[in-house]
Amino acid sequence: MARKLALGDLILSRENTWASWVVRIVTRSEWSHVGVYNGEGKFISAVPFEGVCEKKLDSIEDKAVYRLKTVTDAQRKAICQFCRERLGCPYDFVQVILLAYRIFTDQLKSNAGDPHPNQYVCSELVAEACASQGIYFGKVVDNVLPQTIAKSELVERIE
Repeated sequence: MARKLALGDLILSRENTWASWVVRIVTRSEWSHVGVYNGEGKFISAVPFEGVCEKKLDSIEDKAVYRLKTVTDAQRKAICQFCRERLGCPYDFVQVILLAYRIFTDQLKSNAGDPHPNQYVCSELVAEACASQGIYFGKVVDNVLPQTIAKSELVERIE
């Protein structure tokens, strides 16, 4: 049974595109994209060629909603605010290459640092927003993938 969406819920999705397929194969994940529910039927995420932007939730066909288990309303609002403050930041294509390298060389647990602060891939934006509230999906924020979030004990699937 689906529950009403709450501010800060995490929206995971996949599309019927070659790019989504490649991401899912490379990351061994059911999901290729993640964003944060921002209220009023919208979510914020980092999108190639658009950067950090706000989209209508009903524009996504194949999605799941995950809820952080132990967060306060204040933390939810702060997570959304973190994302809102980054609207317009560019997409980080270099981070995509670094993530692929770390996946193929099995170095996702090492911290190579973020060469482009204030540029984001979708999972990096969500991981940093949550980390700003003391919620960590892994030791290295820049290496979080959509599958890392979906399989985390910190969330539950609600829809």
